[in-house]
Amino acid sequence: MPALYRFSNLGDFIWEDMNANGIQDEMKMVSKMYRFLTGTSGIGQAINLTVLTDTNGKYSFGSLEPSTYTINVAKPNNYNWTRSNFGNTDTDSDFANGSLSNIVISSGTTRNDLDGGLFRYAGLGDFVWSDANLNGRQDVGESGIRDISIQQWYRRSRKCSHTIYNN
Repeated sequence: MPALYRFSNLGDFIWEDMNANGIQDEMKMVSKMYRFLTGTSGIGQAINLTVLTDTNGKYSFGSLEPSTYTINVAKPNNYNWTRSNFGNTDTDSDFANGSLSNIVISSGTTRNDLDGGLFRYAGLGDFVWSDANLNGRQDVGESGIRDISIQQWYRRSRKCSHTIYNN
């Protein structure tokens, strides 16, 4: 006699980690990201599903048979994965480099706690010029300066980069 089971669901959301600390404290939702679910059903059938996050970053895979699954996420360009499993399990990112494996769901369960954080690197830069009249603005005739050494510091104690500007 075949065993009976109830379908299960899993999901949650993808968020932009605005301070890149791996915790849902300063965040925005990331929409329109593809998520791929793979696994093998209880009867040995391969499962390959794809969903797109909604405008709030939410996603859900429904009507799943009890089994063990993997979720992979295709991140947008210019985004990076924030650190995972750091801090409270309710407010951290669960995805390590866009993948979450060995998700075991049993009959009739709902897992709405599988979220992922992404961040973007900031960029600094502009133009160095000779401010002949010392007004703090680049005026007509005030040209750029070549070969200026630029140093970037993190919290006044650690140098992050050193660049020679040649243009």
